[in-house]
This record gives sequence, structure tokens and C-alpha cells, in this order.
Amino acid sequence: WKSNSARSPRSTVTTTTTDQDNASFLLGMDLFGQDTSTLERGIRDKLQDVEAELQRVLKLNDDSNSNRSTVRMNSEVVEETLDPNELAQQVQAYQHKISFLKEASLARSALDEAATLSSAALTSEPDLAQASDQLVQATQHYEQAQIILEQNKTTPQVSSSSSMMMQELYVGQQILEGLQHAIRRQRVELIHKASSVLDASIHVAVNELSVK
Repeated sequence: WKSNSARSPRSTVTTTTTDQDNASFLLGMDLFGQDTSTLERGIRDKLQDVEAELQRVLKLNDDSNSNRSTVRMNSEVVEETLDPNELAQQVQAYQHKISFLKEASLARSALDEAATLSSAALTSEPDLAQASDQLVQATQHYEQAQIILEQNKTTPQVSSSSSMMMQELYVGQQILEGLQHAIRRQRVELIHKASSVLDASIHVAVNELSVK
């Protein structure tokens, strides 16, 4: 498992300071580097390449095993291949890891988008509704990653696992905890900003209610 820290807005007392910080960060990323979503998209593309390569290796091994009997009949040297079931288990284990990392990456991208939408940019106002939708998506990807990690804990390889496998599960759990913390912070920030918008838009007085 590989961790990639999720960027989430800082919890602050004043919305103005947070908006200024986020706007400055976004401007800096536009001028000097790629944003988080672009970087995460690159990570997912690499994971997709690895997944395709695993399928290619699995097919090659299947082809080698199907031809092994013919080669032996001709008394030729047989190239050593893995047992099909053993290789399939290894490929499945890697695919679970890839699926986990994809979901974690999608969650980080959604969190980054939510942070961007909820911040006042240089040319647009914050869109709290869209930011909330992105937060929901981030939560869904986080929950899916959590399911995948739980499934890995019950696989035969993990049940009789080595210390390396246990370490991988530990790192996966750390990734989930980081995402969970980032989601909570983003949710608190959105609630705070929504409350500020309501406070600024609605005026309540004795026998009077007005909307600005």
C-alpha cells in the first residue's frame, strides 16, 4: 500500500482567512505546479497500467501451462511456470491492493474538488452545494476502500500471513484513518461556511424576518 496525503481545508475560526489561504494555494498551484486532482489522476493511470500487466502475466502463464505437456512429450526443456492456482491467488491479491489504492485516490480527488468548490476563488464564488456533493462522493469511495481492506483481512494469504502482509494491512489502515480525518474536517468546514451564509442572508428581529 502506498499513501498519498489528502489535502483538506484547515479548520479555522474565520471564513475569510480560510478563503484567502485556499485562494492563494490554488493560485500557486496554477502558476507553479499541478493540482491534487491531476496528480491523483496520474496515479490511477499508473495503477491501471499495472492491472493490465498483471492480466498479461496471468494469460502468459496459462498459455505456458497449457503447452507444458506437449513440450515434455518432445523431450524439450520446459521453462518453469507457476502453478495456475498459485499465480491466480497472487494476481488477485495485487488486484485487491490496486482497487484499494484507486478508491483512496478517488476519495482524495473528491476531497480536493470539495475544498476548491467551497473556497472563494479569484473569479468565482464558493459553490457549497457542489462541494457537498463531492464530499458525499469522497465518503462513498472511502467506504468502498474500507470494504476492500476488510476483505483482504479474511483472505487465506493474510490469515496465514507474513509480517510483511500485516505491515501492508497496517499501512492500508493508516490511509483510511487519514481519509476519515480529512472527510470529517471538510464536513465541519462546509457546515461552518453554510451557517455563515445563512447568518449573512437572514435577518431575524422581533416580529420581523427578512432575507437579504
